[in-house]
Amino acid sequence: MLFLRRNKQNNGFTIYDWLAVFMSLFALREVFNFFQAFYSFVFYYQSNFSGDEFEISRRIGFNEWVIPALFLVLGVLISCYVIFKVIPFKL
Repeated sequence: MLFLRRNKQNNGFTIYDWLAVFMSLFALREVFNFFQAFYSFVFYYQSNFSGDEFEISRRIGFNEWVIPALFLVLGVLISCYVIFKVIPFKL
């Protein structure tokens, strides 16, 4: 929704835009999941994570960290785009 509305000349940042920003920031969940799992692995030596991303990696035949790392990058890119490009600087 934000990508489609990026060039619209509207009357400021509407509630619709804020709702789209709120929903897009759920991409930060992937960033948190990766770092939480990495913390557990480093400090507690746990390799049995309950996240779906790790199970998807295992079933595809990849290392269990491949899909979470890809989602980490995607989550950071989406969040940075929304924070630095979509939300007006004055807000």
